Amino acid sequence: MKYFKCGKCTAPYKIDPSKFRTPKVEVICPKCGTRNVLSLGPVLAIQQEGKFAQVNLKEGVQVIGRKTENPNVNAHILISDEYVSRIHSKVIMELRGDKVFFFIEDLGSSNGTYNKNKQRLKVGLRYPFMPGDYYIVGLTKISIQINS
Repeated sequence: MKYFKCGKCTAPYKIDPSKFRTPKVEVICPKCGTRNVLSLGPVLAIQQEGKFAQVNLKEGVQVIGRKTENPNVNAHILISDEYVSRIHSKVIMELRGDKVFFFIEDLGSSNGTYNKNKQRLKVGLRYPFMPGDYYIVGLTKISIQINS
């Protein structure tokens, strides 16, 4: 069972994720009737300066870059951090049989991408996300969370 809070009235409720076949599920709050959309698949957790956000991940490559006024930035995941390059790194989600693997790769960013031990990643090499791992892009901490 997974426990959630309604986005409107914050009433707690639980659902059984094994009963759903899609990564996004719409659930109606039993207390106030509000429709809540829940993400049950993998997400990129983004933590910066006390703020926390999540971005749903899908199979393939998703580029991380700095949020700018320029509409021509070709990043999928935009972060408001002046130390993140416009095209900084990429997160790769691969399916191999019935297993899912996650990797990160620095794309030659100015300030680099670092692992949890504060070691700079080599440009162009894939590094795996292992349970409990996080990486640092600019001043932002990112990790993978599997919501199931």
